[in-house]
Amino acid sequence: MEQEKQKSFGLWTKTSASGKTYLSGQFTIGEDTYYISMFKNVYKKEAKHPDFNFLINKKVESYTPKPTPKEENISIDDVLLDDINLETSPF
Repeated sequence: MEQEKQKSFGLWTKTSASGKTYLSGQFTIGEDTYYISMFKNVYKKEAKHPDFNFLINKKVESYTPKPTPKEENISIDDVLLDDINLETSPF
């Protein structure tokens, strides 16, 4: 049985727009790529609270919205009077 190779990844120090330092990197499992960010827990009040928080996001393919249907220009001549119930119409 062949032993599967262990893969490692690194984290880089980055600075947010607000000036806070955090660690960031990415790793791949199979075909899926994940982004990871590690922040110091600024809300730590007790020893049981974690020192750092991790955020892991799976990379998704770019989103392309479906095209919206074009509005149809309908003239009054296209509307059949037979389709309108004049007794219940508010006009």
